[in-house]
Amino acid sequence: MSIEAQNNNYGAGLVTRKCEFEMERPHPWKREYPSGCQFVVEDEETELVECDGKIYCLAHLPMLDASGEHTRKAGIASDAEELKKFNNLVFECIRKFEKYKADENIEHPDHWPMDLTGVVFPGEIHFEKRFHKTLPPCLFYGAEFNGNAFFQGMKFPRKVNFGLSVFKKYAIFGACEFHDGANFDGATFEGEANFNSSKSKHRFSAKNVLCRGRVRFDHCNFDGPLELSGSVFDNELWLYDGKFKDVLIEGGSAGENIIPLIDAHDTTFKEKLDCTNRIFSNPSNFRNSKFHKAPKFFGSDLHEGTSFEGAEFLDTASAWAIVSYRILRKMMEANRAWHDMGMFYSLEQKSIRTTSNVDVGIKSLSYLYDLSSEYGQSTVKPIIWLACLNVAFFLIYLIGGVIEAFATNTMINSKFLMDIIHYTLLQMVRPFDAVVHLGEQAHRAHVYLVPFAMIQSIVNIGLLAVFIVAVRRKFRIS
Repeated sequence: MSIEAQNNNYGAGLVTRKCEFEMERPHPWKREYPSGCQFVVEDEETELVECDGKIYCLAHLPMLDASGEHTRKAGIASDAEELKKFNNLVFECIRKFEKYKADENIEHPDHWPMDLTGVVFPGEIHFEKRFHKTLPPCLFYGAEFNGNAFFQGMKFPRKVNFGLSVFKKYAIFGACEFHDGANFDGATFEGEANFNSSKSKHRFSAKNVLCRGRVRFDHCNFDGPLELSGSVFDNELWLYDGKFKDVLIEGGSAGENIIPLIDAHDTTFKEKLDCTNRIFSNPSNFRNSKFHKAPKFFGSDLHEGTSFEGAEFLDTASAWAIVSYRILRKMMEANRAWHDMGMFYSLEQKSIRTTSNVDVGIKSLSYLYDLSSEYGQSTVKPIIWLACLNVAFFLIYLIGGVIEAFATNTMINSKFLMDIIHYTLLQMVRPFDAVVHLGEQAHRAHVYLVPFAMIQSIVNIGLLAVFIVAVRRKFRIS
């Protein structure tokens, strides 16, 4: 098995002789590459095999025939020497293709990938051990990996395409760098797919993927969107401690929109997380995550054990913020998760205040409620405000008393200070006391302080009411 430059009209010039493999290449290589086999058979006797009435080269020969019987390719998988020979042939094809691009007068040679479309890899293969951490541009469209596929730590300088590929066992892409993004659309992962600690500068598309095993994107840093829309997850999706621009996980058709769970604790979503039309059958974890845009769970169903503890939501201005937080509030209420329900209620109200055409008076009251207790979520804030404002009123009364003392030549002593403290505390213990006893001689001298005393009483009653509501919400049962 080898390659030859036989027709420069095809750019790479990879054409078939005898193998009857057919698969149309994806965009943008549909016109540049023929739809047939890209390999040249050097020895027809040993390199061409009949299967199900068709002739295949060793690269495209399936592992099983239509009746489920093992083909010659399965024999390669069970023989360590034969497997090593097959893998080396693939590596050699990639190296030859790189030399061919360097020798021929090809426009933008770096853009042309080695065409490995439809190649059936019989057993375990390690790309990271042969290419010094940088894999030349390759097209793995429709490839089948029957053993563990190791791409650990590889750098992909150009966009790599694994569309419609099948990974029968582990797919290891940990610590990879996708400089121009990646395409896994329509791929199948029978085992775990591991992309931990990988980086992507552009779009990473894995739409309509079938995932039988766990899918892991832990500790990743993606500057482009991660698209998992329409994909089927039979196992968990892990995104923890990562940094992502957009994560799009919209559900597909009914019955295929279930995700067991998402583990995304300590993760930063630089743009939006879209989980529209998804059902989470187990508790998901968003603890300590940071959402720069309101997450979308439209038409979704979160498990009652889902946690948003310590999560930060920085968006109250996007077009969908109000609806997003309202939906999450209702889901948390249905799950009787009162703390999270209160948090999303607070975010909903902030979004209404920020984006809606609401009366100025309502906005002002909303702002004061937020400032005093975060819409009834904080029991500490009302107490702090109560203490600080009463200290402020004490200072106002003290200044007024000092001015009065100088005007009447009254001595300022400890009794004077105790009277001011008593007057301040009296408005807390007996609201509107200054008004009720306004006619009494003891209070007549302080008539100019009555407006402040009234304000103090109103503020105290309001803050105490807010505190009681907050305590009630903290320990809500039904």
